[in-house]
Amino acid sequence: MIDRTIPTSLGINTVGETTLTSATHVDVPTQLFDLTFVLMEGFVKEVRCMESDFSGRPFQAIIGRDILAGCILVYTGWTNTFTLSQ
Repeated sequence: MIDRTIPTSLGINTVGETTLTSATHVDVPTQLFDLTFVLMEGFVKEVRCMESDFSGRPFQAIIGRDILAGCILVYTGWTNTFTLSQ
């Protein structure tokens, strides 16, 4: 899922529309985009993602298990850091 400002700023065209249901909203119309996700050298994944409004939040995208399934994610709580590797 990406912030709705990203496709416009990158000139990415929509490939469709769907509805989004979240913990706070039901049936919100949202645009779909085909993207090439490059996480690190050698890790490239074609994904279809939807947009959402992340204004006021400290991130521009959320990656899901479809991406993380090809990685090793280690979160170290006491330092509040993470390592993502292939």
